[in-house]
Amino acid sequence: MAYSSHLIRSILLVTALLAFAPVSASAQTAISPEQAYSYYQNCTSTRDPNISGETQDIFCKCTAMKMQSDFYVEDMVMMQGDSAPARKAINKMLLNVYAPCMEFPVRDLIFKRCIENEYNVQKDICECLASRMADYTANSARKYLSDILKNNPNITDPMGPIVNHPKFIQHEKRTALACIQGEPAP
Repeated sequence: MAYSSHLIRSILLVTALLAFAPVSASAQTAISPEQAYSYYQNCTSTRDPNISGETQDIFCKCTAMKMQSDFYVEDMVMMQGDSAPARKAINKMLLNVYAPCMEFPVRDLIFKRCIENEYNVQKDICECLASRMADYTANSARKYLSDILKNNPNITDPMGPIVNHPKFIQHEKRTALACIQGEPAP
């Protein structure tokens, strides 16, 4: 589950391109559409085997858009290195760029886990579970990730810690039961 490692690699590749871009000392420099598109191309150029091609494309588009709205050139430049400011910039990227887009890879992960072994149920139940857990992730990933980073500020791939968090697992089990019983979404 190296979704964010893939994201960080893509951002670092784009960062190399930005090293020669002019940076304002007094204000945060917005990531341009061209820079976001360059990131998107890098993000989609290496296939992540853990998610479908369609999901990877959606995830890369989502993170590219979040980079433009919630991340800055200075943040990308600061991510380089192994310093405390670099780690702070990486964690900002995980919270502001990655977490809001996690619902897409989570949907694939939960569906795959459901179909393969976890619940041994019909495909429509797994689709229900995956869809509802993706919605849950869209609403809760940032909080989970914030808590996880407080306890372990050096993670690079938060997918495992989030989907294996006791509260996430508890919610997944309740949601699976609701899908099996045919209960409508809350």
